[in-house]
Amino acid sequence: MRWETINKLAADEFRRLTGVKKPTFEEMVKILQAARAEKN
Repeated sequence: MRWETINKLAADEFRRLTGVKKPTFEEMVKILQAARAEKN
């Protein structure tokens, strides 16, 4: 599923699909983006 589709889901559907709450997921993305920026 694409991020555009997942991002539009309600909070409970988002958690059911990803296994984490949306704020936790967004924090994980920030960490990954920082690691990618550091690598490049």
